[in-house]
Amino acid sequence: MSATVENVDQPGKPSPAITTATLISGAIGLAVGLALAYPVFFEGGRALAQGTNMAWGLPVATYAFLALGSFGLSMVAAVGGVFGLSGWNRITPRLYMLALAVSFGAIAALAMELGHPIRAIWAIPLNMQIQSPLLWMGVFWGVYVVCLLAMMLRLRRVDALERGSRRLAVVILLTCLGALFTQGLVYGMMSMRPVWYGIGTPLYYMYGAILTGVALALLFINLTHGFSQDNMVAAKRRVMRDQLPVIFLVALVGYAIVVSAKIITGLWAPTTGVQVVYEHMVGTGLFWFEVLGGVLLPIALMAAPAMRTRPAVQGVAAVLAVVGLFIARYEFTVSGQQVPLFKGSWVPGLVEYSPNIVEWGILVTGAFLALTVYAVADRFFNTGPYSAD
Repeated sequence: MSATVENVDQPGKPSPAITTATLISGAIGLAVGLALAYPVFFEGGRALAQGTNMAWGLPVATYAFLALGSFGLSMVAAVGGVFGLSGWNRITPRLYMLALAVSFGAIAALAMELGHPIRAIWAIPLNMQIQSPLLWMGVFWGVYVVCLLAMMLRLRRVDALERGSRRLAVVILLTCLGALFTQGLVYGMMSMRPVWYGIGTPLYYMYGAILTGVALALLFINLTHGFSQDNMVAAKRRVMRDQLPVIFLVALVGYAIVVSAKIITGLWAPTTGVQVVYEHMVGTGLFWFEVLGGVLLPIALMAAPAMRTRPAVQGVAAVLAVVGLFIARYEFTVSGQQVPLFKGSWVPGLVEYSPNIVEWGILVTGAFLALTVYAVADRFFNTGPYSAD
């Protein structure tokens, strides 16, 4: 059966009540987040908790996590189009919608973190710091968002495996890889921050993005169907039972290896200011929750073939992985600044940091803006014979 014919045959769709509940939850969460974060619109950076010794905190970790999630979702969605995999055209429209929504959340968090969200709209492009990876990340990211919008419009009329859609999927894949790589370079090129500095940082970000994308894909597809695969078409059910969970398991195992190598090398690093930070990190409960709850427990849940095909188990494992990945982004952002610049580990004590209520508001705003945009797109834009079911 051709991909086009298969895509028109739709025996059932998710209940509209799920989309409505998602939209209401997103709107309420967004209102709460804006209520907490509103001082940043009037006071700028003074409303944030970071000082000169901790320039980047929870808002940066929020934007980085959401950006990685968007890029990872697009990489998962593009796999079917680029390689022409059967059945993946059933999940790609929804994943592209989610990737675009998560990008909006990331952009909002970044704009608020800069301290002057409105000023950032015109000030950043006019500065044109062409030697900074931040500028090129913005260029790749901007093209990537435009391509996502074009893909969403296209998938209302043609199938994801159609030639033009597959070509556009290649462009989306290249632009998200460019944005992802330059985001990693922002940290990896900072020689004054030895915890961040190194060739492995962009690769670490890339692997984290892949795992985040797979986890979010599993979570939201199951959520949309009420954690039941009975109302999925056969091709989509095969992807959700036989393909995506196995990819999730492989990604989890690979990420566990990457994290292990990162911690071991950090604890034995000869570079001044690295070892002391990693010793502090592994002594925290947050780190062990990330490792045990966010990596090892999902691996255990997905390792048994009879377990990983169950939507509820997939959802639990995905949530745990997403929480663990966010903790990893937060730890990486903060730990890289715990040793004061140019002073080394001989300085008594590490730089202290605790997010304030405004920064928590930025996190809530970014996350629930993404959820709201996704629900709006699902309810009012997801139409036509080739839309996500």
